[in-house]
This record gives sequence, structure tokens and C-alpha cells, in this order.
Amino acid sequence: MSENRMPQIEPGSLPRPKGGIVSYLQLSDASAASEFYQKAFGAQEVNRMMHPDGKRIIHCHLYLNDGSIMLNDAFPDQGMPLEAPQAFTLTLMVDDIDAWFKRAEEAGCTVVTPVATMFWRDRYAALKDPFGVSWAMNRGRRWSQPWRPTRAGNRPRASASLRDRHAVAEREGSDAGLKDACHGEALVKAMVAAPTPPLLRLTLEQRDRQTVMAELAGRAPNHRASPPSRSSRRNDGQPHAGQKLQGEGR
Repeated sequence: MSENRMPQIEPGSLPRPKGGIVSYLQLSDASAASEFYQKAFGAQEVNRMMHPDGKRIIHCHLYLNDGSIMLNDAFPDQGMPLEAPQAFTLTLMVDDIDAWFKRAEEAGCTVVTPVATMFWRDRYAALKDPFGVSWAMNRGRRWSQPWRPTRAGNRPRASASLRDRHAVAEREGSDAGLKDACHGEALVKAMVAAPTPPLLRLTLEQRDRQTVMAELAGRAPNHRASPPSRSSRRNDGQPHAGQKLQGEGR
């Protein structure tokens, strides 16, 4: 086989990629990178194709965190010179971020940001591998129920109490994490403190439509508001607006 002849591939013989988007990295040593990613991130190599020169990799496919990542060596002789990785970060969405971070650090990744609770309330960390690729790890908080708009006025409500949120922050983060977890709670407290009409605490299925409309209008069902008393006057002795003076209009 000549050095310019590519290997022949049977259609359908390659492992199928996983995930909706696949990162393809051109690195200084794709073979070493594959071994490192297996050790640092628990990746699994499922395919490797060598260049006819027997030294460089033209394609390496890894399964990593339920997705695919692909690698190859630089080929400056074919117009693909090596360039330092920059302006992107590969983010791993993980459940046990502490275990993932520890494994990557022990494998040889450089710590950029230790694991901490961030302002968006997720636990996050950032590292850089020996090949210059930036990695991040993110673990999202899972509340018992999401926030939903109500039928009346699309007013959001918090299904998890503030006390529950503090408990999660204390369990999963540090004091700084607890402080970060409170950033959005001023709005929640304001909503909780605001007076809530009884109607908003009921669903339309629990009450008939007539009662609902009556409460929105601020009166009882099938009851018309009484007109103001003719004898009612303001404190300054003048009649209320809309009242006629005695003898007026006769």
C-alpha cells in the first residue's frame, strides 16, 4: 500500500456516532490523547484508522459520557497543520461531579476552576488537558418539581420551599455555594409575601365559572352592588362625587 492510498472501508462497518453533535479534534498526538481520555474521562475507543505511513492516525472514534468524540493527527503535508486548541470548551454534563473531577485531575489535567456552586446554582469545574483542550464539568440541581405558571395571570410559583433550597445548597455546596444559591430568592420572597387572592389558590375545576368571575369582580355571585347612601358625605361636608345636592335637578 502506497503512502497516498487511504484504507478501504466497508459501508456500514463503522461504529455509529452518539449524540446530536460530535467534536472532531486535531491534536499533536491523537494516539496518546485517546489513551489519556480513556484514563481521565472513562472514554472507550471504538475505532482507529491509521495513515498508510503507519505512524499517524487519520481517524479515532471514542465514546465518552454517552456521546462521541473523534480525533486525528495533524497532516501539514496535506494542508492540515497543527493549531493550538482555543476559543472552545468541551463541557461534560455529569451526575457525580466530584468523582469525575478527581479522576481527571489525578490523570494529569490542570485545574482551572475547582468544583464550586456557581451563580446559576449548578456545581461546576474547569480543567485543561495536556494537549491544550479546555474541559468543563457541570452538575445541575434537580428540584422535586419545576416552576410552572399558574392559569390565573401566569404568575410563577415555587413548588420547592426556600428551606428545601437552603438544605440542598448546604448538602451539595460550601458556605459560598449557599450564598450563591440565594441570589434569586429575593424575587421568590417578594412573591410569597405579596397578598394572593383566594381565587389564585384554586383551580378552575374546583369552582364553577360564575363564582370565579364574581370573585374577580370583587362581589358575591348574582348580587348587584348597592348604590351609595344619599346621606353619605365627605368629611368636609361636601357630597361625594356622583351625588346630587338636595333640590338639585328639580
